[in-house]
Amino acid sequence: MVHEPLKRFLLIIIAACISAGCQQQAKEDTFAAEPNAEDVAAMAAYLSEAFEAAGGVQAWVQTKRLDLDGVVTFYRPDGSFYLTEHHFEICPWSSSIRISAKEPVADFVCEFSRGEFRTLKGDLKGDIAPAGVTYRDYAEAVLTVTTAPARFLDSTARFVRDSTPVKIEGLWYWPVERLYPIQEQDEGGDQQILVGSAEADEGGTAAPEPYWSKVVFYQNRESSLVNLLWFADVDEDKFLSVRGYDYAATRDKGVLVPTKIEIFNTDALAVFKERMIEIDFASLR
Repeated sequence: MVHEPLKRFLLIIIAACISAGCQQQAKEDTFAAEPNAEDVAAMAAYLSEAFEAAGGVQAWVQTKRLDLDGVVTFYRPDGSFYLTEHHFEICPWSSSIRISAKEPVADFVCEFSRGEFRTLKGDLKGDIAPAGVTYRDYAEAVLTVTTAPARFLDSTARFVRDSTPVKIEGLWYWPVERLYPIQEQDEGGDQQILVGSAEADEGGTAAPEPYWSKVVFYQNRESSLVNLLWFADVDEDKFLSVRGYDYAATRDKGVLVPTKIEIFNTDALAVFKERMIEIDFASLR
């Protein structure tokens, strides 16, 4: 016969194990999403061209995860730089990226998933500050430029391509702006609701402010490749551009990803200023 205190203790242990298992499953689910077949079938022609330029729709649909190893250079305003190595686990369809590194101070692991950033191991305070960009912004920039075609199927936003191309750094691009649902006041004037969003229930739900006030994807007019993006936070006077170079097929998946990425500070007109971060990928899997 099991004594009551021991029984309670065993139940607590079992509950803790179940909870840990659920948490582990949730983490795995974050990195195991799949594209919605209807969204893929219904996408606009220029989005389909973006997929084809990056390896083809079928290759991307079958790609659940990318593993990339890169040499990263953080540039400081005084002209010096910090060199390190990062490992990137990227999941296109769950909009997730996990970055890990072994630094002299301590190892660290951080994750950006579905718009939320968190540190899983170590302390990131000040690690990237000299470059003028946070790890959260760094993670989103790498995720977005690496998986740009998949980002076009984000169900929480809509994308509008400009009818007039623009010339940037000698190349012509079609600007494609990411737009979020419109916020409007309800009849009582107190609550904001999402208009045209699947997230809004019948009674309306509060609409969160977008992290970036504007995000523009630039699709190369000649190749249809989306290899340049601009992130703008007007209120914070923060503007970043991220650019991918020398695209190559991953060894296991066959999708095309940049073998080099650069992140620049820009002005409010998206004119390039200082280069802040450079990544050279040593392996693509």
